[in-house]
Amino acid sequence: MRLIGLALVLALTRAPLAGEAQRTHRVGILSTSDGPEWDAFREALRGLGYIDGENIVLEYRWHRGEFDRLPSLAAELVGSNVNVIVTSAPRPTAGETALSGHLSRS
Repeated sequence: MRLIGLALVLALTRAPLAGEAQRTHRVGILSTSDGPEWDAFREALRGLGYIDGENIVLEYRWHRGEFDRLPSLAAELVGSNVNVIVTSAPRPTAGETALSGHLSRS
């Protein structure tokens, strides 16, 4: 979760270019269910000045242990135009497998 958090922080703290309007960031969360790790995640975002519903929108998709739902849930998040997707899967490749084919590699 620390590496994911670091990547998210780097993505969200990028300095705005001159004349660029303040924007609301959209973060997709793909996981088993809401739990203490996501409370800590939201608290860390608040500590960085990101408040859900104010300057950041958190889009949640819970698979509740039904791993066959990962591809469709990932597709929903991609379709909702999130800026980044954060996942905590019990199997390290479950999130990546779900997202393969939905991501552009640039």
